[in-house]
Amino acid sequence: MKYILSVLFLLHFSIQGYSQVVTSSSCEAPDSIRALYERDAAHLTWKYIYDLELKDTSNVFLPDAFLDTFMNALLAVYNAPLPQADTVAHIFDIHHYPLFSLESLVVSADSTEMWMKQLRQGNIPTGYDNLDSLMSLYHLHVQHYYAWPPSFGYHSVALQSEQYLNMKPLAEKLKLLSGIHYVDLGGFIGDGPKIFASIHSDYILINYLNAWGDCPAGCLYHYGWQFKVNWDCQVEFIKNIFTKVDDLELAPKVMLSPNPFHEEINIIAPRLAPNFDYELYDLVGQLASKGQADGYRISGLGDLTSGVYWLRIPNIKTLKVVKF
Repeated sequence: MKYILSVLFLLHFSIQGYSQVVTSSSCEAPDSIRALYERDAAHLTWKYIYDLELKDTSNVFLPDAFLDTFMNALLAVYNAPLPQADTVAHIFDIHHYPLFSLESLVVSADSTEMWMKQLRQGNIPTGYDNLDSLMSLYHLHVQHYYAWPPSFGYHSVALQSEQYLNMKPLAEKLKLLSGIHYVDLGGFIGDGPKIFASIHSDYILINYLNAWGDCPAGCLYHYGWQFKVNWDCQVEFIKNIFTKVDDLELAPKVMLSPNPFHEEINIIAPRLAPNFDYELYDLVGQLASKGQADGYRISGLGDLTSGVYWLRIPNIKTLKVVKF
């Protein structure tokens, strides 16, 4: 109850006449503060290059120009002497909840391969040049080795980088190794706060969204703050982004299992007919599957690539699901 009252107070305070305030700020901060926003800047960069289908999507290293641009915008808001900026940066301490990892992935391969045996023993370099060159170039190390039962026919190893990377093209490179079964980009269960941003000719538009309410299944409620950051680090609070209480009451609670899924998903929700229509989108907005459920069950998903997807049920809800 205390949290709800605090939120309502802050929302009321934000709405009562603090819009369109421009203030000078700074895009500089100590390394300890920059470290707090490195993942946010990386995710904003990743989303930006894929949304615009830039050639950078084929590169494993994220482009420094965009990383610096988004980092400067985040630090400008962090330093801005505005009550709304203080709310997102210090009171709620909003950071982007990751749908997927830009630091690690899981490689599954034949456990009899010599390079897998070397990784299991912690021996790097492994003597397999194709792998060793990738691990050296992208600063990869073994995070965990999974020795599955013999019935699996393979073992898995989680590789983690010392920096944030574009894991999709890295996964394609790793798929070329001998004995590979698959490479899993992985994903995170649940939902949480988000940061979105877009680059314009003379400013960055950045949105901070706080989220709450059944977040393990997909947060029901969101409240946001929008800022414009000029290239000289001036910050302007634009508006609040919120959902009316009446609308929130109408949002149905949706239950789905299993999640992560492999071949099918079972859905239960109020007002949901057994044979509902659905659409499944990947992280870059491409339609991956669509059709009609059968008895609250979506099946035939076994051929989808492992990763994170958005499941859209018209007039009900959009949910994040993970394919393993």
